[in-house]
Amino acid sequence: MNFEKQKLLTQEEKELTKGRILSDAELLKEGAEIKDDGSIEVSREQIEVARKEMGEDMQQSSESDSEKLAEIRGKIHELEREYKYKDPERLLDPNYNLDDLSEGSYRKIQLERMKEYYEEVRNNIKAKPLTELTPQEKKIVRAIENLPISDNDKNDLILVWRGLKPATDLHLDDPKNALIWWWTKRKIDRVLDQMQMHHDDVFYEKHSARSIALSPNRSTFNIMMSEKKRYMDYLENQKHNPDLQYRIDYEKAGMFYGFPETAVKAFVEDHLADASQETSESNRMKREDLPEEIRKVTWFAYSKDNWEEEAKTSVRWAKEIAMVNPKLHEKRYAK
Repeated sequence: MNFEKQKLLTQEEKELTKGRILSDAELLKEGAEIKDDGSIEVSREQIEVARKEMGEDMQQSSESDSEKLAEIRGKIHELEREYKYKDPERLLDPNYNLDDLSEGSYRKIQLERMKEYYEEVRNNIKAKPLTELTPQEKKIVRAIENLPISDNDKNDLILVWRGLKPATDLHLDDPKNALIWWWTKRKIDRVLDQMQMHHDDVFYEKHSARSIALSPNRSTFNIMMSEKKRYMDYLENQKHNPDLQYRIDYEKAGMFYGFPETAVKAFVEDHLADASQETSESNRMKREDLPEEIRKVTWFAYSKDNWEEEAKTSVRWAKEIAMVNPKLHEKRYAK
């Protein structure tokens, strides 16, 4: 991912910016003033004129126009409701197979986009890393340092921000105090907004913990939230059915967190063997069998067949953390 290129405005954003500038210029021309904080304060006369014009426009609207407007608003509301409340259910099936989904279906589009972003991230890992941060990026790093989250979560957040992981979770204990949680979440939300992340929080009553899911990719975020909803539904149903078991979709989870496909496959195969109580040799490398220099930077379990290639991901992540925030790197790796 070219981070410099990412900052360039799209044509649509340029038009919106141009529109705001022209609108502000018109207000200033008609008597508005620029305040000390840089905002624009309209005059009392301008407010009265605006009110009068709005009243005249409303009087000129016919009954049929009102009915049409109500119909349009109703359709928009239904569309928003469909996307807001039905999206998760469309994505819940952990046994998804893209070939079985109809062309153009919402779920297939979301899954395809998630996979595309996963591949983009995997390519970023192979690309030559940048060697320095811009002044704006340094401000974001300082903001991350001051967040009330663990160092591990800070490392993961940096990697998602730098395009080297598709998504992550921030883990927080429930403060039990609504005001404290509001302040904490407000502080985190501001930083995540600066980083242009899609994000939302979930409260797990059973664990007395909160989790904030985040990703810069909308489709990845949507599917991540659908998985969280599936887990929330499980926790609720388990209250009435204590023997109910939860099934984690490890393939999706592996993609969320940017692990190599071969490592995810080895993990899934071992998990299925454990679940079926098969006595088979593990497909994963034991940590003690890895070279010491690889052990130091390991973030996840490697497969026996591809551990050398998979370890390159951990090495790349370590290098990025060292470049972005040497203090965090030292805390994690200087052991």
